[in-house]
Amino acid sequence: MLDASKCKCICKEAFDPRKFYIPCTVCDRHFHGQCVGMGDKKSKRMKAFVCDNCKSGAADLYCVCKKPYDSSQFYVGCDGCEGWFHPACVTESKISKASSYYCPSCKDCKTVSSSSRSRR
Repeated sequence: MLDASKCKCICKEAFDPRKFYIPCTVCDRHFHGQCVGMGDKKSKRMKAFVCDNCKSGAADLYCVCKKPYDSSQFYVGCDGCEGWFHPACVTESKISKASSYYCPSCKDCKTVSSSSRSRR
């Protein structure tokens, strides 16, 4: 079963369990097959799929602002995708050290995932 916290397709569409997803073997993000030009049959013939961000080395960029790591900056870690974000970039003014944090993409997936569970 697909972990909804990994649904960060390039289209930004919310997680839909009825759609086909393919995981990047580098960053473990999941993409709609249609968005990356990959069908179910083609994906089964592949040994690995690497997304465009990982191919281009963009995996070393952080936050929604896509900037390299800067040790002078404060970051908050997402409990869903384990990405790192500047609080100002994700509009989080107060973040408690004890609280869990989910980035905007994971928060959307979490909402969709939990609301689909409640409808069952």
